[in-house]
Amino acid sequence: MILTDIPYINNRRSIRLKGYDYSQAGLYFLTICTHERMMLFGKIKNGIIMLNDAGNIAKHELVETPKHRPYVILHEHVVMPNHIHVIIEICRGVACNALPDDSHDNEQGVSRNAPTAEFTTSPGVSRNAPTGKTIASDISPKQGTLSTIVRAYKSAATKSIRHNGVTISTNIIWQRNYHEHIIRNEYSYLKILEYIQNNPVLWENDLYYTGE
Repeated sequence: MILTDIPYINNRRSIRLKGYDYSQAGLYFLTICTHERMMLFGKIKNGIIMLNDAGNIAKHELVETPKHRPYVILHEHVVMPNHIHVIIEICRGVACNALPDDSHDNEQGVSRNAPTAEFTTSPGVSRNAPTGKTIASDISPKQGTLSTIVRAYKSAATKSIRHNGVTISTNIIWQRNYHEHIIRNEYSYLKILEYIQNNPVLWENDLYYTGE
């Protein structure tokens, strides 16, 4: 099974879905890219990720995120040469690990009125690449939102890379914004999970592949 893509909106002014509370409990698929999609974190060889020092730090800081923010649960994730895919769960209350259910929109972790992006095929875009329904900004004054989580992660990874004296080819590590998709049901969750797991193997067909 291959994850079909969500229609790609390459519009930086389309920041987020209006009226949606990104601090509420739920599951979110995030893609965080490096500046100009530069290959800063390593390479893929024979379908295997070979992270360099910067990539290992990026991975470490991602795994550390729940330790600093107890309302965050990290699900499947992968650090690729020029981007990161991760499923993040924002936890509010007890039993927040439950996956959303197709037949009960008001189950824990899902808002009944939450907007959603459907998985469809968009002409001209690789079928192997999921892309965000919206492009969200990582600048937000509200604590507990995806924006603040991503902003804090980027900051921690950048500081750690510089503190450890890791040499990279640019002073700007991260793309300004990030792509996000609200996961509404188990079917979507499993397709995204599979896509993340297969990302290294299908690297050369990936939307984010720019050559090495």
